[in-house]
Amino acid sequence: MKTNETRTQNHRYRWSPEEIHYLETHHLILSIEDIAERLGRTPRAVQAMSYKLGLERKQPRWTEVEIQRLKKHYQPGADISTLCSLFPGRTRAAVLSMMDESGLPRPEPLWRDDELRTLKHYYPRA
Repeated sequence: MKTNETRTQNHRYRWSPEEIHYLETHHLILSIEDIAERLGRTPRAVQAMSYKLGLERKQPRWTEVEIQRLKKHYQPGADISTLCSLFPGRTRAAVLSMMDESGLPRPEPLWRDDELRTLKHYYPRA
């Protein structure tokens, strides 16, 4: 008989009100994996319950204050990590996306050197 090594302590048990409350209060703060580990459930189960409860993991829209802060502290060639540290709760991708939307040039190339070599290798005439 094959065993499932990834089975968790709460596998196939109903969600308790405490677990649902924990999910509702932490779904924007913690990753799905962290919540799953804390509750003894699989990430897929946490994701399914989040969907069932109508919980969104999307970050709120950028405020005008955040956009102005980005424009104020942006400098060509600036370190993206330093810039991202000014926006706790925003991912690197979100900051880069807002830079694009705001018309600010990226402080780093869109493609890394190894990615460019791969592209040139497979698409030499493009």
